[in-house]
Amino acid sequence: MKKLFISILMSISICAVSSAVYARIEPCALEFKPYGGGTFIYENNIESVTRDDLSDTSNPDPTYIMKNKSLKTGKYSVFITNLNFTGVKDENGEIIENGFSVEVDGLFETNSSAVVKITALGFEMPDVKTLYSRANKQKYEDSWSCLNAWSDYLQTPIYQVGSYKRYEPIEFSPVQFGVNSDKKVWISEFIKNYSAVPYLKPVNILMDFEVVSGSVDFDIAALKSNGILKDRSHHDYNAKDGNFKRERQYKGIAQTLPKVCANLSFSVNKSDKDGDFLPVTVYNQYNTAGKLTDKWVTNLNPQNDKWSRDICAESDMLKIKYLDESKLDFYGESVPDGVKTPWWFFDVFHTDTINPSQEKVKQNENKFIPNRNVSRYEDNLLEACNLGNYGVKVNYKVSVKNNCDYDRYVYYNLETGSNNIVMLYDENMNRVNNYALSKGNKADGTLDTMACVKLEKGKTTVFYLDVILPANNNGGMLNSFVLKDAPIDITFDERAFEVAQKGMKTDGKSFLVWNNSCLYKSDNFSDYTEIPLSDEAKKIFGTEGANFDIVKGDNGYIAKWGAYDGAPSYFESVLKFYNKVYIFDDNFNLVSEKTFDAYPTEIGFASGKYYVCAGKNYYTENAKDWFELSTVNIPSNNGKFDVASTKYGYFFMSADKMPFMKIDYDGEFPKYIESFDGVFYYTDFDTLYLSDNGIYFEKFNPGYDIITLDKIGDEILVNNRERIKIPTFEKLPVIALNNEIMGFSHKPVLKDGEYFISARKILEKCDCDVIYNEETGEITVKKVFLTASAKIGDTKCTKNGTDYEIGAPFVSEGEIYLPIEFFEKIMDFKCEKNEDINFIRFVS
Repeated sequence: MKKLFISILMSISICAVSSAVYARIEPCALEFKPYGGGTFIYENNIESVTRDDLSDTSNPDPTYIMKNKSLKTGKYSVFITNLNFTGVKDENGEIIENGFSVEVDGLFETNSSAVVKITALGFEMPDVKTLYSRANKQKYEDSWSCLNAWSDYLQTPIYQVGSYKRYEPIEFSPVQFGVNSDKKVWISEFIKNYSAVPYLKPVNILMDFEVVSGSVDFDIAALKSNGILKDRSHHDYNAKDGNFKRERQYKGIAQTLPKVCANLSFSVNKSDKDGDFLPVTVYNQYNTAGKLTDKWVTNLNPQNDKWSRDICAESDMLKIKYLDESKLDFYGESVPDGVKTPWWFFDVFHTDTINPSQEKVKQNENKFIPNRNVSRYEDNLLEACNLGNYGVKVNYKVSVKNNCDYDRYVYYNLETGSNNIVMLYDENMNRVNNYALSKGNKADGTLDTMACVKLEKGKTTVFYLDVILPANNNGGMLNSFVLKDAPIDITFDERAFEVAQKGMKTDGKSFLVWNNSCLYKSDNFSDYTEIPLSDEAKKIFGTEGANFDIVKGDNGYIAKWGAYDGAPSYFESVLKFYNKVYIFDDNFNLVSEKTFDAYPTEIGFASGKYYVCAGKNYYTENAKDWFELSTVNIPSNNGKFDVASTKYGYFFMSADKMPFMKIDYDGEFPKYIESFDGVFYYTDFDTLYLSDNGIYFEKFNPGYDIITLDKIGDEILVNNRERIKIPTFEKLPVIALNNEIMGFSHKPVLKDGEYFISARKILEKCDCDVIYNEETGEITVKKVFLTASAKIGDTKCTKNGTDYEIGAPFVSEGEIYLPIEFFEKIMDFKCEKNEDINFIRFVS
């Protein structure tokens, strides 16, 4: 899942740049130095958490992942990244038993007393999101780079270059608390979006804290979820310390905060061309005298990657060590005690091997030294530490003197497939933008300009850059500074229209909460009633109920596993355990279950039918026989109408005794349409649209991007912070012409007990010529053998020379309004009405 070694594509680039160096601009030495100022606690081992790595009583031998004892006063930074792999494999590597959800957490404890202050905090278990493209729903899983966690931790938005993706921070205020022998503190207490981690999914926790006084232990643990979020009653506080397990990822501490700094200074003249590089000299164990290069590699151990050795900075890599008494068991019997150490060293000068079978050159087992020192004269590929410097800020202070009599520019280019975060600062370390940039997960070696700095003529410009490699990406960044004569705009795609997520799980009628494997419902977020579950339902949901989607039908429920909806291909090896859909009655007795060939990504209920998307769309009316659904996708229902999108980018509507008809929206086209009980809605970034019929929407703008929506009574809760009262909608008719529903941009008007409608659109759809004389107010409608005339404000209408009485036409906002009876009497339309749903259909 992480970096193994740099790609061949990058190796070709490296060969090219190392042999074609321009020395026109005087190079400067590139040497990184640790920032210092505190301690970095890094935990990515064991990366794949198994059942043997859990600290709770489900594990016969409870184990912490990592213990950090007796932390004195000072500043600390924490980076935790793990993957839930609690399934069981057979001897062939085949998964024979699926795993379960775990909770990853950090614990402060002490035998004396201490005061701790958390100053920054970010958490993410990549969630499933939904966006719409031309009215088609597309689910996706957030990047495993966990940029939401980074946005929270940095307290800054992150925008992805060349993409619509943006990550906005959850506000966090520093919190200070005491710890003593009677009070242990879990960091999940302070994480607003904390969640369990489903089987096969990752989690990131980023934290800065300060030990204000006293001494404290900080322990990292994973626990089997017992269905009660943040419950630690089954944790064993006497769990043993976690050992190092060789899986090419590491844990330990570095005696510095996670930042390394380099100073670069250049001078440019008129003779320096547009496109010239600002060259550097790199120093590493292969180039102790230095190597001149236009481009250099960071976030990589040259001992483990021979293709980067000529231009690898190396000095950016932090030195991490981990105390583990079990290391002493790996030494050969003949190794003197004075040589042995219980410390693992994870840096560019050691292997990570724990036995002779993991090394290419066979060693005498009696003389074997685990984690031995490496030599540049050996081939240490897959033996030397597989480092990426994850979570470390690689900081550049760059000074450029522009001796030209015109302005110039410096581009910072980054060539890699990894999703780096880049932040640009001015000479006073003030952020240039109010957001950070992310590169995005791309093909290896993709070049992106991540910063552009203006060099004013005749002046020296100073700027700073932070470059961060998030977890779950390949290490090995190819960096360069390039002199340019013109600026470049770093652009972003137009943002995609993402559906606002439900802040709380809901079955479409009520909010649902799982606690201790029991299911509760509420209509107001405060009063909860338990929903009794049958024994069959209890067995199906187990402790994983929170990972199921449940939708209420008229006489029961439909449910499916929902944690893999965004990227089923990630989880292909286990989908066989999760491709069922269950239908229950109102008492949660199992009525039927259906196994689909493809993983079900969506379920729904509308107008007496249950729906499932499992590769294709399906429906059932009797909870037993399933049929393929054609044309439309799974519809949304507001208790009166069904509205469904199609793959062609349109919306269709249906109701009782009314077949699906295409909606012809006039003017603003909905970005998507979802529903609460009784209300249709869609969002457009910072705007909320509400409707009682899916045709005419009321607009609300809270002034910020809408991320989550919940319906509480007669109010909509936006982003869990502001409530918007649902309006009392005008009782406007839904009007159809033949088999097409008219979505008028100007609403029908009820006047003197009769509906008047904006006439031009419907008449022109019937191939009529509509002529309006503004001076006289006369309206003329012509079609083949029909000539009709009416006048604004006059109740008399003439059809082919015969007079009729109708409601008087009028003009509003430039639109001609004609009464319903005009279309019946004058146009000879057959008019079908359904007063229960306020639906009028003209048949021409």
